[in-house]
Amino acid sequence: MYGTISVTVFPRAYEATAHLWEENTVVIVRGEVQVYRDEASILCNEVERLKAVEEEMNRKQYQVWLTVQLSGSDEVSVSDDKIKVQDMYRSIQERPGRDHYEVFVVNGEWKTRLKPKDNTMHYSPELHDKLESLLGHGMIEAVEIDK
Repeated sequence: MYGTISVTVFPRAYEATAHLWEENTVVIVRGEVQVYRDEASILCNEVERLKAVEEEMNRKQYQVWLTVQLSGSDEVSVSDDKIKVQDMYRSIQERPGRDHYEVFVVNGEWKTRLKPKDNTMHYSPELHDKLESLLGHGMIEAVEIDK
């Protein structure tokens, strides 16, 4: 299921957790699901702040440029480059976030810039190292963005 769902918080639980029920606060609600007239709702037993979301919203944001150096035009080189790009894309997609990236493809004669439709990721030192192992040393440039 997806969409919205009604949550019922009884007075005693609300008093103990009133500071969490503020606008723009993301919480995890645990409780019992009830269905009445084909409408699902939750009877809240427990609530806690989702810290990971707040940490992500407060951390610095990055613009990242990735350079893919094509290795040649023969069949084996093209196949190797495709695998490299697929591995790069998979590594990025496994780490969703608010940082943006663009890809430069170069072959020595020309250079083109690609901006994927969904060009977001969670940039981190671990992702940097992973991408550098795929693309090569010096092929990733990241700049901190002022908010």
